[in-house]
Amino acid sequence: RRSVLERPAEFPAGAGIAIGLAVGAAEGGTQLHEGLGEMTGFRGVDGGKGGGIYDCEIYNIGVEGAYLELRDVTLKSSHIHHVGRSAATLWTTGAQVISNEFHHTMLSSRDGGAIYGAMNNSLFEGNYCHDCGGWPGLYNDEGGKETVYRGNKFVNCWWPFHMHQTRDIVFTNNTMECDGAM
Repeated sequence: RRSVLERPAEFPAGAGIAIGLAVGAAEGGTQLHEGLGEMTGFRGVDGGKGGGIYDCEIYNIGVEGAYLELRDVTLKSSHIHHVGRSAATLWTTGAQVISNEFHHTMLSSRDGGAIYGAMNNSLFEGNYCHDCGGWPGLYNDEGGKETVYRGNKFVNCWWPFHMHQTRDIVFTNNTMECDGAM
């Protein structure tokens, strides 16, 4: 089943879809685009556990495509693009970000990356990140630790990744290609 949320008039919690204290919540096959202004596509907050975003398309959003402060959350097989800030901002432990496509991010913000936040004990695998302008494709910020990044592809991201005050990060088998300087 596929849902489409297009140019909606009002949103709870500053988001197109808000997930609070989620346990096993998923929005499979949803499309979120346009009309959100300065709101986030998906917002999962309050330290809930589990759940995720699967097989969704989020685009032409004013801020983040997804903002997740949930433990053990999954972002899988989704396409997030043309967003004002990050495709996904994660302040999380135990996240799995797998087989997504992220591009044309950071269109209006000046701090972040295609994927941004402090990710701990998480796995980023098989993601395709391209054309993210002058900001990192992947930005693990202060306090990120014990996270594995493998098999991801960064294309035309002159700054493919940035680790700021992180530790015990494994970055292996990732591919970086750029038409210009990197």
